[in-house]
Amino acid sequence: KYDGIRTQNMGQLDYAEKCFREALKIRDDEEVLAHLGQTLSIHGKLEEAFEVYNRLTNTYPNNLESFLALANVCFLIDKHNEMLTAAEKAIALNAESAAAYFLQGRALFSLHNDVMAVAALTKAIALQEEYVQALLLRAEVLMTMQQYADSEKDINAVLALNDADEDALRLKGK
Repeated sequence: KYDGIRTQNMGQLDYAEKCFREALKIRDDEEVLAHLGQTLSIHGKLEEAFEVYNRLTNTYPNNLESFLALANVCFLIDKHNEMLTAAEKAIALNAESAAAYFLQGRALFSLHNDVMAVAALTKAIALQEEYVQALLLRAEVLMTMQQYADSEKDINAVLALNDADEDALRLKGK
């Protein structure tokens, strides 16, 4: 376990993966599963990371960070229904998690449920006012709904925080 953590921190992902897999043969461990999932994600082995995070969340269903990590991996491999489920489980664990609402909104937008996506992103922003990713995504969703004035408010809020934000400038140009 500790050799895996050290080598993961040094960027030796193949050896870290091997260490974590060997540690799991000795004993099933929440921390080792989380590190293995992270290592696989960084290494670009997203399908394997998805399997590890599924195992992690099924075995240890009370860890918010595990559900957030699962939702992020689901987004990267276009498993939007699974992403939505993971985000909703994260919200059930902590209704004050802005990140969970952001991921829920991202999943809903990917599933073309724009109204509910705006609601989830609004909740994320209410919990964390300067949540730039949530503001930008809500602006994008509002644009697809042709609510340009509301979209511009979110874009301007981001530009007020950072007037050189490329994503905000790109959306403003649209």
